[in-house]
Amino acid sequence: MKISDIKTTCLNLPHREPEFVSTGYRLGTTEILIEVETDEGVTGLGECICRPNAQVIEAAILSAKPFLLGRDPRNIERILNDLRSLGNWSFFERVGNVMMGGIETALWDILGKVSGQPLYFLLGGCLRERIPIFYYLLRFPLDEMVRRARQAVAQGFQTIFFKVGGDMNGDIAAIEAVRDAVGTKANIRVDANEAWTPGTAIRFIKQVEKFDLEWVEEPVIINDLNALAHVRRSVNTPIAANQSSWTLYDAKRILQANAADVLVIDQWQMGGLLSYKKTAALAEAYGVGVNHHSWGETCVGHFAGFHVAASSPNFLYANQSYLTMREDDIIQGGLPKVEQGCVEIPHVPGIGVELDREAVEKAAERYRRDGPYAAREGREDLPVTLIPQM
Repeated sequence: MKISDIKTTCLNLPHREPEFVSTGYRLGTTEILIEVETDEGVTGLGECICRPNAQVIEAAILSAKPFLLGRDPRNIERILNDLRSLGNWSFFERVGNVMMGGIETALWDILGKVSGQPLYFLLGGCLRERIPIFYYLLRFPLDEMVRRARQAVAQGFQTIFFKVGGDMNGDIAAIEAVRDAVGTKANIRVDANEAWTPGTAIRFIKQVEKFDLEWVEEPVIINDLNALAHVRRSVNTPIAANQSSWTLYDAKRILQANAADVLVIDQWQMGGLLSYKKTAALAEAYGVGVNHHSWGETCVGHFAGFHVAASSPNFLYANQSYLTMREDDIIQGGLPKVEQGCVEIPHVPGIGVELDREAVEKAAERYRRDGPYAAREGREDLPVTLIPQM
């Protein structure tokens, strides 16, 4: 079996409602669908997030073609090693990992299809057939946040997630209101997206510790590991590392520094499902849990990552998901059912999804018509800076 072609399709996936974060907002995501074709008629599906943007990632994917055409797609480790070394992507690891995360997923899909096995069997077997996800609570006026939080609990969600890092008093009020609304029926988890200095992060977290947060994600800038470790030592609330654990070696440094209680990661940060699995095993050796991170991908990437979560013991928490923020998807059958806050892992060969070609074309036409979504849109009330404010 040989790889005969690699095709890319840029897709625009709108959110049902704007998603506000500490540095701006998002109206949707642009994703790149990857189809790796073989001379035996088996096609593997993969997906790339578009960070920093669609143009860069699509160019990176196309630059990888010479390292794939004519190769046996089942030699996954060897192909990835050549991309990192001969392709020079080890020197540009963050962008390279995004590209390799999408291509490598398609190779695993091929391997699963030709072997007749779901990916979770190839990755070690199934520990959990139903993957818990959180409810993504958008930032609305408090009465609307309370209404939606109560509705989520009634639907069976065990974890409520929302963004903080804007107005401190408003963030504290939101946490208090949601805790009062859900009581002890659900965990509450917040993400600051690097919004604070270490001192501000400590002050904020100590003020909300009485509300028993499950964790605070990425409270300080990602390039200061000492700051993250300092915050973790100074508070009783668990700390999660996401952007700061972008690569396997980032994760290693965080674990060695005891800088986080949980790693929030995915196959694009790690450079593929296999590296994702390796990072989960590394965290397991340190007694640290892992949480699947979402960028707003389609169900191609979503379920690919869930196969790692299904086959690794330390995915102990409700995983990130944008399923509640979308009207539809590009796979046959549309969005999967979410029952009691969980999604069932597919039990068919490969990733376990097939494309809805009409839905793919609809998303592709949005991209051609409107151009890519910005990773973040600026807000007039927020400064354009990566330096946290007090």
